[in-house]
Amino acid sequence: MYWDLVRNYTVKEGYQNGYDEKAHAPFLWHPKKKVFITYEDMRSIKAKADWVKQNKYAGMFVWELSGDPDNVLTETMADNLKP
Repeated sequence: MYWDLVRNYTVKEGYQNGYDEKAHAPFLWHPKKKVFITYEDMRSIKAKADWVKQNKYAGMFVWELSGDPDNVLTETMADNLKP
């Protein structure tokens, strides 16, 4: 869940942050544990909302909202889908 990644998968814990510009997807990498995690963040959601608008789709789909208890991802999506 997004909140768990933000709070617990940090540089302090050995994770490295990255962003795939082609896929518009953030990721975390832990070289010692060899753990690779992809997820959505505000930057990736904005990029995908922009794509939705450019291609004249009617909206976006959200799978699981409980991972966004502060609504930062949901608000990013809503704000960036406004005409």
